[in-house]
Amino acid sequence: MTAVMRSDRSMSIGGGGSAAADAENRRWATRKPSVIAGRLVCEGFSEEIPCVIRDMSATGARLAVEPKRFGPLQSTLDLPERFVLVIRNDQTEVDCRLAWRSVDNVGVRFLSAIRPTPYRVATALRKRA
Repeated sequence: MTAVMRSDRSMSIGGGGSAAADAENRRWATRKPSVIAGRLVCEGFSEEIPCVIRDMSATGARLAVEPKRFGPLQSTLDLPERFVLVIRNDQTEVDCRLAWRSVDNVGVRFLSAIRPTPYRVATALRKRA
């Protein structure tokens, strides 16, 4: 699957049209604006990646990420296609797949139901908060 850079600073996975407009047209569930702290847990990375959930629906979310805070990552292009989103305020997590990406935002589709974060991870998150 290829990522295509757009002049509006967004990239779609697989091509065709503005990523944000295409996602808006295909969305099945209404997204609600939010500002919720989260972390991306990616296989092969030793660090979790901080993010802010900017809007969320039953089927996906838009996540704000800051490249300079990534640690080992240089841009959203370095994010793997699949990862786990840990939602800190209610200590839950969900498996995600990238739908689109821009310089500092990514759109994700949920691949699983939202579930409680395992106890050891939840305890570590409480200590960091």
